[in-house]
Amino acid sequence: MFTVQIDPFVLSDQETRLIGSNYGSCRPSLDFAKVIDMQMAGRLDLNRLISAEVGLDGVNDAFDAMAAGRGLRAVITARHARFGS
Repeated sequence: MFTVQIDPFVLSDQETRLIGSNYGSCRPSLDFAKVIDMQMAGRLDLNRLISAEVGLDGVNDAFDAMAAGRGLRAVITARHARFGS
């Protein structure tokens, strides 16, 4: 958890606002589909945002890197074992 110190006088003197958001204030049910369509049409390259690809055994390292500010996004891949082969 991070602690942020805010001077209320600076906020009011500079007419500054503090605004929270989740998902960058997008509407996941609508906007995620638009982003996927743009990626599929070649108008957006989401692959440029991926800084690492890790297996399930690397999840903790990926979270450590994220907490340290290294890398943008890590994609976690899971290899499913085939039973009976």
